[in-house]
Amino acid sequence: MHRITRRPSPAMGVALFALFFAMGGGAYAAKHYLITSTKQISPKVLKALKGKSGKIGPAGATGPAGPAGAAGVAGAKGDKGDIGPSTAYAAFHDDVIDISSKLVGSPATVATLGSLPAGSYTIQAKLVADSESASEDYTRCTLSAEGDNDYADDYLGTGATGDSYRAVYAMQLVHTFSATGGAAVNCYHSNSGDFSFVKEIKITAIRLGSIASNTGV
Repeated sequence: MHRITRRPSPAMGVALFALFFAMGGGAYAAKHYLITSTKQISPKVLKALKGKSGKIGPAGATGPAGPAGAAGVAGAKGDKGDIGPSTAYAAFHDDVIDISSKLVGSPATVATLGSLPAGSYTIQAKLVADSESASEDYTRCTLSAEGDNDYADDYLGTGATGDSYRAVYAMQLVHTFSATGGAAVNCYHSNSGDFSFVKEIKITAIRLGSIASNTGV
C-alpha cells in the first residue's frame, strides 16, 4: 500500500495562523508595547487622557541653610586705575599790610586759607616783604597748618645806600588734616617804629592721595 501525503492548502495555512494568533497573541501583547510614541495617538484622545491640573498647594517651609561652600579661586589682579584729579585751594591778598607794630611774640596774621576738607595736602605760600628802616630790619614770616610750620626771613631796610631793600619769601609744607582745617601766614619784624610791610601774598593748598615722608638723604 502506498501512503498518500497532501500539502495543506493556502486556506488551511491562513486558518492555522489565525488559530495560533488567537491562542498566543494575548501573551505577546502582555509582554510588548505596540504603541511606543504619543505621535501614534490622536490629539483628541491625548486631550481626553490628560486630566485637569489641580490647585497649587501652599508653599512649604524654608529648609535649613546648607553648609558654606568652599572658597573660590582668587581672581586675576586688575589693571591699575587712572590717577584721580587733584583739587587746589587758594587764597591771596595783594595789597600792602603794615606790620610795623608786630614784633617778636606778637606776629600779624597776614593771610589765611580755611575750610580745607580732611585729607593730605601740600601747602605753599609766597609774599613780598619790605621795610623803609634806615638800618637793617629783620623780618620773619611763617606758614602754619596746625602743628606743621615753615618760615622764611631776611634783613630788610634802606641801609647805608638809602635804597629800599625788599625780598620775596617762599614757604612750603605738607600736612594731613583729620578734620576740616586751614593754613595761615604770620609775620613780624625786629625794629619798633620802622615802617615794615608785606604784600602780594598767595597761599595754595593741593589735596593729595597720600604723603610719603622722608627725613632727608
